[in-house]
Amino acid sequence: MASQLTNPLLYQTREGSLEDPYVDKIETIKLVGGKAVLEEVPVKEFGVIVDGYTEKATNTPEGTRFYVDYTNGVLYFEPSLVDTVTVRYKGRGVVKIPAERIYYGDAENNESVGVTLSHIAALGARLDEDIEMTNEATAAASTQATFAQTQGEFALNQGDYAKSMGLEAKGSAEAAVLSANNARDLALEKAQRADEAALSAVVNWLNPVSEFAGISTTYPNPEHGDQVQTQDDGNVYRYHFDKWISHSFSPTHPQNMARRKDRLVGTQGQTVFTTSKAYFTNQDRIDVYVSGVKQSSGVDFNETSPTKVTLINGVNAGDVVELVYFKTTEAQALELIEQTEAAEAATLAANTAANSSTSATQAAMDAAESTKFTWQNPVNTFSNIATTYPSPQKGWAVMVRNTGQVYRYDGSAWLERIDLSVILMEAVSELVDTSDINGGMFGEVVTGSYINGGTF
Repeated sequence: MASQLTNPLLYQTREGSLEDPYVDKIETIKLVGGKAVLEEVPVKEFGVIVDGYTEKATNTPEGTRFYVDYTNGVLYFEPSLVDTVTVRYKGRGVVKIPAERIYYGDAENNESVGVTLSHIAALGARLDEDIEMTNEATAAASTQATFAQTQGEFALNQGDYAKSMGLEAKGSAEAAVLSANNARDLALEKAQRADEAALSAVVNWLNPVSEFAGISTTYPNPEHGDQVQTQDDGNVYRYHFDKWISHSFSPTHPQNMARRKDRLVGTQGQTVFTTSKAYFTNQDRIDVYVSGVKQSSGVDFNETSPTKVTLINGVNAGDVVELVYFKTTEAQALELIEQTEAAEAATLAANTAANSSTSATQAAMDAAESTKFTWQNPVNTFSNIATTYPSPQKGWAVMVRNTGQVYRYDGSAWLERIDLSVILMEAVSELVDTSDINGGMFGEVVTGSYINGGTF
């Protein structure tokens, strides 16, 4: 039987005619081992253009020169070259070879050719399947590991929760102990205060003495709670543990029997109220009531003078203010009032002196400011001042050439008719003795001719 051979190659090419023309191709290819495989077989008549490189006829690429295999559509560059190139050519088409007709073998080791590309592709497919199965197994193992980790974290959280509950219980117990201790301390403090109150309530009246100095000699061994009144001032002194202290003021003493009550009606916001008689300040000898409510000295009001009290907060209009106090004798009242008036007069004099000093200082500063001159370049006419100096500052002075007058800016307007000769006279008088002027060594000073159009 005669053998019948068939061509295993599959050609898909163009004729290059008007009906089937070649196609312009532009490709960007990364070199691998100095080679670039084109998508189609190039047409040799049109050549291959590579940006930055030159084609050569022989298969000995070097530098920037490359070789084209027009049969298989492969470009060869210098093997060590690493680059990405842009290729332009006319595409003829492609030649396809069946995978069963591509064999693999190692000719250098004299291995026989027995494996085709089709077999290799099949092996690759099976390898892909194996890899996919491996990935699935890995994913399953990862899921199990994640589940195990979740369970471990849950157990850890349960342990932390149990620990936090234990700490909370411990904290609650400690708080309860602390609360109990605080309650105990408060009870002890109240008990101590009760003991102190009981001791403070102990009163043992002794016979009065003529004056305070006679207490220690009359009663050399006092006990806590002993109380003695001194006849000279009517005060009561109490022996408190280890010393005599002023315990109270005795309104029944003859000297203090003159108790007075002033009833005043306040205006809105009023704070200062005046007594009709003088009283001893800061000796608990005055009671203040606002609309029947007793006020506390040093808290709600201050005893500012022997005839005045000052409320911390002003009253409402119509509020009744009652001042209940033990008045002093007329001689004591006059002395207290005189001392108060003297202090107020001294304060007023000091304030007046300070205000006078401030006023004098301000007047001197104003006078100095009013005589301050900051000279600017002269102008021809008065109307030129505003255009030449549109933003003047206080004290600026400008001479006008056509009149010889000097104008000074006082902060709001340019003042006219300032005589320059007077300014010059004042300047000269500051430098020399005035006796030398007008008949002295300088002769008679008069205004002269214009200086730059003005007078001096």
